[in-house]
Amino acid sequence: MGKRKVLEPHVTDWLFSCPDTMTTKQIVEFFHPSNQPVTEFSAQHWQETWQIGNDILRAYGYPKNYFYYPGQTVGWDSIADWMFVKCWKKEEKQSVKSKRSSDIFIGELIVIRDCQEDVAVNLSFFAASVQTYIRHIQSIHPLIAEKLIVVLAGWTQPVLSARIAGHSVAWALNALSE
Repeated sequence: MGKRKVLEPHVTDWLFSCPDTMTTKQIVEFFHPSNQPVTEFSAQHWQETWQIGNDILRAYGYPKNYFYYPGQTVGWDSIADWMFVKCWKKEEKQSVKSKRSSDIFIGELIVIRDCQEDVAVNLSFFAASVQTYIRHIQSIHPLIAEKLIVVLAGWTQPVLSARIAGHSVAWALNALSE
């Protein structure tokens, strides 16, 4: 058998960790998101995907009738469909002939609290969803300055890694300090 290749973590400019004692205000001040919305939720109960789905639905203000049932299996594609709605702002444009609206990407600061190693797999799925979305945004708006930023509050490791969807993934985290 051959030697297993060591997985190098993705280096990003969007994934951060911070002490669990760091306040949301301190995190916001660090990034200076002028017009960016801030979304915050807890990964404390992220052992099951239905719990994650409900936390995300709650954080983004969806009605209760959208929530998943306890024990329901929920795919990450479904969860990703509910996220990122705050990243966009409608801009009305008026001309002599018509009034139309377009969506402007403004980014978002997402703070996930209570990040522990027992939910590393689901945090990794979350990170993979964010990475995919960021790549999509960059493909349609390559010069955009606004960012989607994720902060894992309470995560103490320098790397977030897990085996998801049959392969290993890893991200290096940029550490914030108080």
